[in-house]
Amino acid sequence: MDSNQLERIQRSWQYVMRMRPVFDMEALFSDETENYVMPMEPEPHETVTIRFRTAKNNVDAVYFISGADRLIMQFEESLGDFDYYKIEITVGENPLHYYFEIQTGKFRCFYNKRGVSRNLQEYYAFALMPGFKTPDWAKGAVMYQIMVDRFYNGDKSNDVEDREYFYIGDHASGVKDWNKRPAYMGIREFYGGDLQGVMDKLDYLQDLGVEVIYFNPIFVSPSNHKYDIQDYDYIDPHYGKIVSDGGQVLEPWDKDNTHATKYIKRVTDKENLEASN
Repeated sequence: MDSNQLERIQRSWQYVMRMRPVFDMEALFSDETENYVMPMEPEPHETVTIRFRTAKNNVDAVYFISGADRLIMQFEESLGDFDYYKIEITVGENPLHYYFEIQTGKFRCFYNKRGVSRNLQEYYAFALMPGFKTPDWAKGAVMYQIMVDRFYNGDKSNDVEDREYFYIGDHASGVKDWNKRPAYMGIREFYGGDLQGVMDKLDYLQDLGVEVIYFNPIFVSPSNHKYDIQDYDYIDPHYGKIVSDGGQVLEPWDKDNTHATKYIKRVTDKENLEASN
């Protein structure tokens, strides 16, 4: 082998050694946990270390972006198959929203709560809330979400009646068979679950290991999921207590809720509202 051949081989070997592996988007990661935000719940004006992970020797630069600030992150360390970058930021008193930009060659992408994106989506930025503290009772607790209408009927006197009111194209209805499958527009079907039903089953929930109940909305609303709240001050009496009842349901042909006097009395009468709270 002559010297020219040897030189070409050496140059080729050096080129191969300097080649970067194919960009690994699946290795990109950060979140709002204590592994990537330290401290995770900072006090106002405290300095926070924010970290970002990439595949080892796989990117040219990682930028921390918050508002108009675009700051290059410092390489921190390599662990196993990953590289870690970090930046120290002093927070103020207001929430801090941020995301990351990753560059490798001419390619760039962004990383936020939804993961990797080629397009900037500030709506999904990570957030730091200076001064916020997670209550001790919530840390590690087993939480159980309850959509009240579909949990357990503990008080049949507060059940929604057929044609009690008109909602999104048809009358509300009360389901008589608990095992019935929900209709396509089941938003106005009510199975009768209520807060008394939840209280009746507290021992059952505790036996399951449940420590925290997370409710779907329970305020006055015409839907069974109750996300379209009409009155944020009072629990819906259909979930609470109807102590003063009366009035009429709608006729089969009637779609005018000003005639739904039973519904109006149930959800506006102060006695019912206060008893439900």
